[in-house]
Amino acid sequence: MIPMFLSRLSMESVVGELQCPICLDFYNQPIILPCSHILCRSPCAERLFNQIGIIRCPVCRDNSYVSGGIDTLPRVISIENIIQQYRSPPPEDDSAPDAGNPEEEEGGGDTAECGPDDIPCQLCPDHPRKAIKSCLHCNASYCDKCLELSHPKKEPFSEHQLVEPRRYPKPKEKRCLRHDTLVNIYCRDCQTLCCLLCADDPSAHPQHQVMSLEQAVHTVRVSRVCSLERGAWGTGRGGRQAALH
Repeated sequence: MIPMFLSRLSMESVVGELQCPICLDFYNQPIILPCSHILCRSPCAERLFNQIGIIRCPVCRDNSYVSGGIDTLPRVISIENIIQQYRSPPPEDDSAPDAGNPEEEEGGGDTAECGPDDIPCQLCPDHPRKAIKSCLHCNASYCDKCLELSHPKKEPFSEHQLVEPRRYPKPKEKRCLRHDTLVNIYCRDCQTLCCLLCADDPSAHPQHQVMSLEQAVHTVRVSRVCSLERGAWGTGRGGRQAALH
């Protein structure tokens, strides 16, 4: 049996493989397409099916006819199990001090009052205590007491992803105004951010040049460097011409 801490480290390194290429979140009821790529069943894959049962994979652009519709596509249970294990809270440390002992609480540690350099609990009513965890789903930080009250160990709270305290647990997401999914591509013709569903929508970006966000950032950087170099060369040339006259 693989030790728990080793299995969690392994899952950290492959967390990108557990995310849908459309919504960029953990797979929700993952299904496998005929091209072998995986998508969330709802709403990602459902939006890609047309009326005659053809689906176009947003990853490889392969068009496939699925007889019987989306209900006939196999569900990837193994990935669901991995995601559930990744989201499960770590086992409690039996050697940790008892949270119900007031003498140990007065001694400080995780239950100490929040200092100037600490992350404050956002649920404490009057005097915020030091946060011990931040929740990426709630986008908030909690002390030990508030975490226990707000996140009982049962669904749906047991599926929330808890991380070390952060001032901004989850950055504000940029979503596509047309499809309400996370933006992940850039249209060079329209000079706007969009999603993979937009690229397959003929009314949104017909035959436009689209690229990944990484490619777009690289293109913009190269363009700015070239512009600065041309500007510097033109300034130097004009200065030399003025000196000659």
